[in-house]
Amino acid sequence: MTKVAFTTSRDPSNKTRSFLKDITSVVPESEKFSRGTQNLSFTLARLHSEGFELAIVINSVKGNPNFWRIFDLSKSEPKELPFAIKLRGLSLIHI
Repeated sequence: MTKVAFTTSRDPSNKTRSFLKDITSVVPESEKFSRGTQNLSFTLARLHSEGFELAIVINSVKGNPNFWRIFDLSKSEPKELPFAIKLRGLSLIHI
């Protein structure tokens, strides 16, 4: 099974952090990764070195999780997949 890492854009809101916790509890073989102030390329390189095959960056708009950017880490160079997942009408388990 593919090992998946979920992370957020920089300085995520409480709702985005809560969504990250909820989604990693439901997706098998997934972990949340605290990005901190690292840039995206450094974060993806670090995830690749830790053995993750897929990275999903959860971006937010106005404090709410809005869309996922998906990166393939199975090759030596991370590659962004040519599609994204847009979130609408999201209800969280807890806040």
